[in-house]
Amino acid sequence: MTYHRPRDDIKLLQAWALVLCRASRDALDQGFYHEALDMAEKSRNAREEAYGPDHALTLESALHSIRAQRSLGDFNGAERRFYDLHIRCKKVLGQEHSLCYKLIEDLAIMHIFKNNLETAETLLSKVQLGRKVTCESLADRIDAIGTEANLAIIHRELGLASAENEFEQVLKDCEHQLGSDHPETLVVQVELATTYLQQERYEEAEGLFGQVYKSCARVLRPNHPLTVSCKANLATTYAYRNKWREAEVLCREVLDIRTRTLCPKHPDILDCRESLDTISSVLKQQQRRKVRRRKPRV
Repeated sequence: MTYHRPRDDIKLLQAWALVLCRASRDALDQGFYHEALDMAEKSRNAREEAYGPDHALTLESALHSIRAQRSLGDFNGAERRFYDLHIRCKKVLGQEHSLCYKLIEDLAIMHIFKNNLETAETLLSKVQLGRKVTCESLADRIDAIGTEANLAIIHRELGLASAENEFEQVLKDCEHQLGSDHPETLVVQVELATTYLQQERYEEAEGLFGQVYKSCARVLRPNHPLTVSCKANLATTYAYRNKWREAEVLCREVLDIRTRTLCPKHPDILDCRESLDTISSVLKQQQRRKVRRRKPRV
């Protein structure tokens, strides 16, 4: 599809760019990051020709391109592009435009990655306030729920006791407005289970991670990013509960999937390798202790 760019027909070019933009967004959601980046860039180039560089649709395609770049692990490059695109959107569309709110939230997420939690909280609070005014469509409500969840993540990382209640409230909103099997609902369940894990409530965390993992594998697919993330968290929970063999099996599966879909230096791969090394080291120590116990005395 991407090799059949329409020529000499502006309406066909606009339609082609729209299809590519939507396909890029879906590919990003499904974890096909290289394909998402390629389609987003082709959509952006086509829209720039069809509408101009400062049109909202051109800027939308640019946003998908940067998100794919971030997902591939280029955090520094993505952050610079998010910042530049936000300035551009604010100038040509106005600071109340929905695309500006999306970009502010993306910048906040970059600050979360860098552990600049107070800055991220300030940005997200601004987005939250603005979206309460403009929240009309289903897409707007999904965006608003995502903002609430990201704020709860920040509060959890800051060690605030309110985070658990915030996640529970967001989960209720998700189930009511989107349904129990909606991807956004599953994301919030993963974050709630992560909260249990950080509170050292390992049994509850294991139960919820296991439940969400089954739902993700059924509703999405086994190799979907959310399914893989849930499997990785479940492996971590097994390790905390000294279920080292179970943890090793899941960790190897996660590493295999991520190695096939991400670049070698992606943080998720590096974290997974480190976890697997730790688990393998513990298992080797256990095996050596067993051998020593079995060795007959002379």
